[in-house]
Amino acid sequence: MAGRRIYASELVDEAYSGEENPLTEREKEVLGLIADGKNTKEIASQLFITTGTVRNYISVILDKLGVSNRIEAITRFKEKGWFK
Repeated sequence: MAGRRIYASELVDEAYSGEENPLTEREKEVLGLIADGKNTKEIASQLFITTGTVRNYISVILDKLGVSNRIEAITRFKEKGWFK
C-alpha cells in the first residue's frame, strides 16, 4: 500500500464523532436488559435491586439520552454505536 495506513471506517467514525457515551456501566447494563425485552421486575430480579431503583435508572437513562421512552433510548444508543 505504498507505506500508507489503512483504518477501519468504524474507527474513523468513532474517533470523529466527538460524542462520548454518557451512561455509567450500570445504566448500560439496565439499557441492555431493556433491549433484551426484560421488564422492570425481571431487570430488578436479575440485578438484585428493587423495581424502584430500576425505574430510577430508566429515568436517568432517558434524561441523559434526551429521549422520552425506552424504545427511543435503545434506538439512540444503537445509532451512536454505543452498544458493544
